[in-house]
Amino acid sequence: MNQKKVAIILVVVTIASCLFTIRSIPKRTGLNTTKEQLSEVKKQIKEKRKEVKKNSPLSNDFNLVSTQREVQNNLKHAFEVTYGGLHSKEDLNTNMAMLERTLGTKLTKEILENIHRQDNFFVSKNDSTTVAFENVTDKTDAIIHVTTRYEVNGTTEEKEEQAKTYSQVYTLHYNLLNKRVLSYENERLVQN
Repeated sequence: MNQKKVAIILVVVTIASCLFTIRSIPKRTGLNTTKEQLSEVKKQIKEKRKEVKKNSPLSNDFNLVSTQREVQNNLKHAFEVTYGGLHSKEDLNTNMAMLERTLGTKLTKEILENIHRQDNFFVSKNDSTTVAFENVTDKTDAIIHVTTRYEVNGTTEEKEEQAKTYSQVYTLHYNLLNKRVLSYENERLVQN
């Protein structure tokens, strides 16, 4: 009788083990789904690598140094004109196309709102403008810092003319291929 109980227990354990093993085998649909997802991820990685290689400033068809120099000169000139070279509507009309081409319509509009109202141009002169690039890893989104220092004429009751010195610090996201400002942030500092 003991042997029968042991045999029955062994048969039950064997059947349970078989059922557990059968349930543990991965289902074909789950395995296929996982393979498809893995294939899609590999495809996305491959596309991203191509994009990174294409946008690299070190690619053979792109001269980073000369492009940076050209962009630096253009931005410096545009900021020097906006913060110190516009004293009349004629100056504005003469330089408007260059400013919009270099800085973009949105940034040009914001700057012009800060430097004049109707026929009053507040900026008397540009003291200095500096353009500096961060390490460029993507020629379609380079980060450029522009700092410009300028004097503004103001009137007070005590003094007829009182000049104040301000600085604007801009952080530009810039496409070096198209030579366009993608986005920007700025901060204004008063220095007196």
